[in-house]
Amino acid sequence: MEINLPPEVEEMLNRKIESGEYHSARDAIAMALLTLDSWEDLEAECFTAGYLRQKFEDSSGKPAPRIPWQEFFEGRFSRR
Repeated sequence: MEINLPPEVEEMLNRKIESGEYHSARDAIAMALLTLDSWEDLEAECFTAGYLRQKFEDSSGKPAPRIPWQEFFEGRFSRR
């Protein structure tokens, strides 16, 4: 498979490899796709009416309902 990337994306990819963050373009692209997949799962789960309704109900009745971001996203990136 051959992929033609825009120059700015290719530069970014090369920087990631040169920094040692990734061993190859293949590794970097694989991680990008896994991250995208996780993001799509997060987006689908977090923005459902039921999920948002539950978070609202959990915080309602308090003078200043606040949920720490860590708690709000707790477990959102793990696959269940």
